[in-house]
Amino acid sequence: MPRMQNQKLPLGIKKRHMLTRIAAILTIGLIFMTSCDNRQQTGGIVTDKQTGRPLEDETAYNTSLQLMQGTWYHTQDSLATLTINGKLWTFNYKGEKTTPYDRYSISITDKLPEYAKNPENTEFLILTNQTDTLPYEILGITDSTLSLMYFPLGKIHLYRRQK
Repeated sequence: MPRMQNQKLPLGIKKRHMLTRIAAILTIGLIFMTSCDNRQQTGGIVTDKQTGRPLEDETAYNTSLQLMQGTWYHTQDSLATLTINGKLWTFNYKGEKTTPYDRYSISITDKLPEYAKNPENTEFLILTNQTDTLPYEILGITDSTLSLMYFPLGKIHLYRRQK
């Protein structure tokens, strides 16, 4: 029989209804907390590896740039490589001559307002040349791996360091 609006529920049903709501709220909270970004913070002062002293005016962004130095090959296309020398990024493709349009200036920032919500501890790579600007999110950098996400498409590029 359907319940009428002004009819009161027995105490046992009220408790079960309340526990069901609490369980639903806790489940939603747990899902939210586990989906949050929990990347390691990379901010701070860069120190000299030999002396251990802080380097003036150097930030974690420069650490990312230092880790990027060298030649990397694309994991999905072994003929595609990139070379990073200082603040110069050069795309290369085996068998093709490199042109000025393949060379980009590098800048690293913590904000990319056009495409992202800019969560804390996120670094963005901006490549620019005479005709183009290429924005990427730096997903991770190690001694052997460089992982980037291209905006606005969201395509992930994974590179391995050439030995």
